[in-house]
Amino acid sequence: MRNREDYYYKRAKLEGYRSRAVYKLAEMDEKFRLLKKGYKVVDLGAFPGGWLQYAAEKVGPKGRVVGVDLREIEPLAYPVSYTHLRAHETSLHLVCRLLLEKKK
Repeated sequence: MRNREDYYYKRAKLEGYRSRAVYKLAEMDEKFRLLKKGYKVVDLGAFPGGWLQYAAEKVGPKGRVVGVDLREIEPLAYPVSYTHLRAHETSLHLVCRLLLEKKK
């Protein structure tokens, strides 16, 4: 069972993130500069969506984020360019098409 008293769990909830794992991605991004404005990102195993939130914020409106998971992911609360695909609906071709399509 999860420890609900964990610092990062509480911080994630206060800051509106869906999981404490977002801080792991943030730490890697700060160290290696993984995500930049306009990038296209695929998040495999995206549930519950914390990394989707962070990635969408970092790539901005000119970027694109595609989340793939077996479980349904609740829509993000703010307008971002992301797509959720259930894993059984996913093919490499579809992911590539979503990443390459032009913004409307």
